[in-house]
Amino acid sequence: QPLDVDVRVIAATHRDLRAEVAAGRFREDLFFRLAVVPLHVPPLRERPGDLQPLTERFLTELALRQGVRPPRLSAEAWARWRAYRWPGNVRELRNAVERLVVLAPGREIEADELPAELASATGAGASAGSLGAAIAAVEAEMIGAALARAGGNKSAAARALGISRPTLDKKIRDHGLEVPS
Repeated sequence: QPLDVDVRVIAATHRDLRAEVAAGRFREDLFFRLAVVPLHVPPLRERPGDLQPLTERFLTELALRQGVRPPRLSAEAWARWRAYRWPGNVRELRNAVERLVVLAPGREIEADELPAELASATGAGASAGSLGAAIAAVEAEMIGAALARAGGNKSAAARALGISRPTLDKKIRDHGLEVPS
């Protein structure tokens, strides 16, 4: 017996569907049914500011689900975390965080403890020609080291780095660094 339903379909792809329609690899009628409100979400590697809040959210959410304390990333681990290109985007990020929560609850994760694909990521080697990632990784490492030497004193760390305290605060947030207490 026929049954009336009211549904909304949300679909995602990494392909340019207009080009796929033009090339005959995607049905034009289906494209027009799906393309009601198209949204372009850039890959995670093009949204470096989203990496820290997403990581922290997943750490909290997944640790709560497991009933454990979330692990923390050391300054060097954060630098490698940020330098990695995340080809699997947010899904890969969530899986990597879940691995940390399951394998190292409540601990500080060092760079050499990261999953193999992340452990080998360095600012310079994260991707060919990725100068921005290299600079970010070096900056994060330097800030982490300065904070550690200053015992968590942000003003002293800022002076040692030759930057203002507000600039240091912004960079700590941008890089997702934890200030030692």
